[in-house]
Amino acid sequence: MTWSDKALASAAGMAQVRHRMRRVARGGRPRPGTHPAVALIAERRKQHKALRRYRAWLPSRGTVQACRRAGASESTEAPNAAPFTDRGCGGRHRPRS
Repeated sequence: MTWSDKALASAAGMAQVRHRMRRVARGGRPRPGTHPAVALIAERRKQHKALRRYRAWLPSRGTVQACRRAGASESTEAPNAAPFTDRGCGGRHRPRS
């Protein structure tokens, strides 16, 4: 690939490899003739669609509001509880010790 933007060329090359891997995973042939730009655009569309599905699914879990609140406790029973338990937040929003 001889693109002037090396970051974009790298992303397109990686998208091309993932495109081939997806084809092999479905039982097809790798088909190495796929153009890198086509693979990159197709991957961006797949990622966008997956993100929309994920965002639509999140409210059904009931943890979005708990993850968004900064410093608020998830539990109302324990007034001194540490904010943001593991449930639904993946532990990323815990206060530092």
